[in-house]
Amino acid sequence: MDTKFLFFIGLFSIAQIPVGQSRTGEASPWAWACRTGRGCVKVAKDLPVEEGDNMNNPTLAGCKLTCNDESVLWPKPRDAIYLSKTLVSFLPVDIRINRINAPSSEVKSLTNEAIAIFRGVLRKSIPEAFRRRNQTAKDGQRPQIHIEVSITSGDVRLGMETQESYNLHVKTIFATAATPANPRSTTSVSITATTFFGARHAIETLSQIMAWDKTLESMIMLTDANISDSPAFVHRGLIIDTSRNFFSVPVIKKIIDAMSYDQLNVFHWHLTDSQSFPFVSTREPRLALYGAYSSDQVYHPEDIKELVHYATVRGVKIVPEFDAPGHVGSGSLPHAQGDPQQQKEIQERGDRLQRFRLALERYRLLDVNKILLGCVNGWDLLRQQVHDMKDEHRMVLKALADHHLGVDTPLESAVQRAQSSTSQDPSQGAWRPHQHWGT
Repeated sequence: MDTKFLFFIGLFSIAQIPVGQSRTGEASPWAWACRTGRGCVKVAKDLPVEEGDNMNNPTLAGCKLTCNDESVLWPKPRDAIYLSKTLVSFLPVDIRINRINAPSSEVKSLTNEAIAIFRGVLRKSIPEAFRRRNQTAKDGQRPQIHIEVSITSGDVRLGMETQESYNLHVKTIFATAATPANPRSTTSVSITATTFFGARHAIETLSQIMAWDKTLESMIMLTDANISDSPAFVHRGLIIDTSRNFFSVPVIKKIIDAMSYDQLNVFHWHLTDSQSFPFVSTREPRLALYGAYSSDQVYHPEDIKELVHYATVRGVKIVPEFDAPGHVGSGSLPHAQGDPQQQKEIQERGDRLQRFRLALERYRLLDVNKILLGCVNGWDLLRQQVHDMKDEHRMVLKALADHHLGVDTPLESAVQRAQSSTSQDPSQGAWRPHQHWGT
C-alpha cells in the first residue's frame, strides 16, 4: 500500500506528503480513516484499507475537518451549508485583511478587534515550540488567505431585535502553470452581515474550519465553503452568581471567551445577594465595604467597563442583576454570626426584610431609612447606583441599559412594614411595582 496520500498545498501541482512523518522525526505507523458511521478511525498504514474507508485526508486534524458533513462546526448552522472535502495548508502570517466595509468607525474598530482575536486564537492553536520559530511568509508554496468583511448596520448595541445572521464564503484558486502572473494559490474569504455581531459569528465559524496539523506542522483549512447561518434563539445565555461565589475579572473573561466560541450572546451576571455585595458603588461605598467577602473580592466601575467592552467585541451582552429587598442582607448579617444570642434574635423575626432591618439597626452600619433596598426611596438609591455607573462610563451605559433588579418579598407587605417601622414619609418616594424589572 502506498504510504503517500494527496494533500492540497497548491503552487503548480498537488504535493505528496508522507503520512504521519514529521519534518524532524520518524514516520508514524498510523493514519486516520473516515469510516462510515464511525467518524475518524485510527488505522495501521501497513494494513489493507477497509471497504468504505476514506483516506483522502489521513491526518487526525484533516480527517476531523472533512469526515462529517458539518465538519466540526458548533453550533450547527441552521441555513444553507456546503463544505468541501479538500484542504489547504497555511500559517497565520499568510492571512491578509483586504477590506472592511463598515458604516462607522466604531463598527470598523470592533471588527478589527474581532479579527485580532481570531488571529490570536489561531496562534494559540500552534504548539509553543513551533511558535518560537521564525514564521515568515517566505514559503512560496503556501497560499495567501484574503479576507473581506462587509457590514451594513451601524448598530453596536446587542438587543433582542439585533440581526446576528451572516454569510460566509470561502473559495480557493490553486496556482497552475497557466497562471504565472499569480505564483501563489489564493483562498478568498468573504463575510457579509447586517451587524457587527453577525460578522463576529462568521469570523468565529471561519476559525472552526481551520486547525493545526501537527503531522504537517502547518495550519489547514477547507478549500471551499458556503455557510449561511442565523441563531435559532435570540437569547442564548449563561448565568454566574458572583455574590455567592466570587469570580475574578480574569476568570470572568475566560467564561466570556468560552461563550463566544459557542456563539452565546447574554452573560447574566448575578452580581449581588444576601451572601455578599461585591459591587463598589461610588454613591454608597459602604455597601461593598461591609458587604463584600473581602476588600480584594470586589468589582470596581473600571472592572465593569473593561468587561463590558471585552464582552461586546466577542458578541456577548452583559446583563447585571441587583437583588432586593430581602436579598441585600450582606453588609450586616455576617457581622452577627459570632453572637448566638444575636443570631437567635434575627432568626426569630422570620422575615427577610425585618432581619435585614434588625441587623442594620443593631450594628449601625448604614442608614436604615436610606438602604432598605426595594422599599420606599431605598429603591431609588439602588437605581441611582446603576445610573451613577452609567454616567461615569459611557461604555457601561450601553450594557447596563438592560439590567435586572430582582424582587423576592411581597411588595405591598414590604412597603407597609417599611413605612410603619421607619419615620420615612411615603410621599418622598413611593414604591412603584413595575420597577422590579429594569428597562
